[in-house]
Formats: sequence, structure tokens, C-alpha cells
Amino acid sequence: MTTASIYIYGSDLQPNIISELLGIQPTGWQIKGGRRFTDRSGQHKPAQIGIWQLKSEKATSPLSEQVEELLTKIGKRTVVLHKIQGVETAELNILVTDDSDTRMSDEIALSRIHLERLSALGLSLSLTLL
Repeated sequence: MTTASIYIYGSDLQPNIISELLGIQPTGWQIKGGRRFTDRSGQHKPAQIGIWQLKSEKATSPLSEQVEELLTKIGKRTVVLHKIQGVETAELNILVTDDSDTRMSDEIALSRIHLERLSALGLSLSLTLL
């Protein structure tokens, strides 16, 4: 399965500022030093970094549709995410997991238009294989 998300990270990141600039609420966020839940231990621990996440709701769709969904939510805004005060990293993360007993093939392809729009937002590309 392939899932697309936009992640914005920073030690001094203020998720509410990102939300204001983009005009949308994240699907996940945390502030450095705030409480975060860890799945492994079940304990609450202080977050080591601030995060703003926008995750595709179309996880079973092709990657190009997921990226289009994320870009549509952001709209025509001209903000360059990696230049916002407090932002250290801004990326489109593509998570690829093999969660079945049978091998499936997912096409990981983005159009030139998608790449141009992602670049205009100042997003780098990250690929995570699990």
C-alpha cells in the first residue's frame, strides 16, 4: 500500500501558523515539548520536534490521486513552506508498506504538473519503505 502525506518539521514550529498560512487544518500535529503518545511503550513522552502533517484520506488510491487530493486541499496558495519561520524541513512523504501476504504492485508516479506544484510549495520528496 502507498500513502502520501505532507510533513512539516521544526524545533520551533508553530503548527497553528502553518494552518493559518495554508487555510486548512492538519490531520496530525505536535509542538516540541508537548505530550505525544508512543505506540511502543504506551507512555506519554515530550515531543522532540514540532510536526504539522496532512495525510491523504485516499490511502487505497493510486499515488497520483493522493497527491492531487493534498494539493487540492492546499489550493493555489503561493507560500513556500520551507521558508516559513520555524520550519526546518517540508516534504512530501511517500510511505510504501507491504501489508499483505501477496505481492501487489503500486505505481509510484507523479506528473510533471504535480512535481512543479510540489516544488513551488518548497517541498522535498521523501520515500519510506516498510
